[in-house]
Amino acid sequence: TIVGRSLVDLDGETVRLRESNLGNLLTDLARTEFGSDVVLINGGQIRDSVPVGPIDLTRVLRVLPFSSSLVTCSISGRHLRLALENSASRLPASNGRFLQVSGMTVSYRVDAPVGSRVQDVTIGTKPLEETRRYTVTADSFLVDGGDGYTMFQHAEDRIDRQVPLRDLFLGALKSSPLKAA
Repeated sequence: TIVGRSLVDLDGETVRLRESNLGNLLTDLARTEFGSDVVLINGGQIRDSVPVGPIDLTRVLRVLPFSSSLVTCSISGRHLRLALENSASRLPASNGRFLQVSGMTVSYRVDAPVGSRVQDVTIGTKPLEETRRYTVTADSFLVDGGDGYTMFQHAEDRIDRQVPLRDLFLGALKSSPLKAA
């Protein structure tokens, strides 16, 4: 069953190494849906690319096979920085813990020692503040500590939204053709 179409190729192959247009699209959809400051999606959740043209349900299930729900919570800037350090900890090797993000800009130094690779973080237009709390949307796998994200044990105001990322993707497909940079 055709459920929508994409106007561009959406890259799901490089999501474990760097930012991709598919990662940007998915995280932006979640940020729009829940209004969080930041959205974090581990690259391991995205399992395939989307070629330009019609998209059937089989492709959607290949891209996003997991049914775990999205969670909103609040976390300190210090713990958010630790999450970003975890994201970059295995680079330059490909690893599912690498984060696709929305609402923030992050620069890394891959040649720096693990634990000190995050060089600069901007949330919206402002530098990350270590003591400020930020609202975050992430997959429950990540918030539950998967892929080494144990810093989320310090999260507060946790709400399980009972919506998998795949449902947001399907909703976007049904509303208009997809495009992302």
